[in-house]
Amino acid sequence: MPIVYYREVQRMTRWWLLLIILGVSALMWYEFIVQTVLGKPFGTNPMPDPMMIVFVIIFGIILPTFFMAMRLTCAVKKDGLYVRVFPFHLHPHCFEWGEISSCKVMTYRPIVRFGGWGIRTDLRGNKAYTVSGNRGIEILLRSGKVIVIGSRHAATLKKAMGQARIDSSK
Repeated sequence: MPIVYYREVQRMTRWWLLLIILGVSALMWYEFIVQTVLGKPFGTNPMPDPMMIVFVIIFGIILPTFFMAMRLTCAVKKDGLYVRVFPFHLHPHCFEWGEISSCKVMTYRPIVRFGGWGIRTDLRGNKAYTVSGNRGIEILLRSGKVIVIGSRHAATLKKAMGQARIDSSK
């Protein structure tokens, strides 16, 4: 079992986005119950029942479940930094210590720089793995690419990366 120097799991914390998603979900469930269970057409141009079932599955079940399950996991191990944004990544992506040129703690503007949170790429090809907040670490890879990883405890993450990197060279 490899040593884990640091591990952080972050969930989506955008309350306003959760409110929108739950509102859409509640509306879909209401429409579904009124139209398919009670048998009263919903609206002036109601959708067919099979389409209503598909919509309630997508917007009433899958979308809220997807949003609630989304999380960023960051782990520092002896061989590198592991990043996983579930459910997009089934397995973590490892940035090995040999790939990393430098690392710094930073405060950034996710909407301005990357267009929001999630797995994002900016206009310069820099990549971000974020789910909330505006703090994280910026990693410069030897290839010249920049990776931003959101973290609520960026200084602790950077310190753990330094310790793991030292231990891996022994």
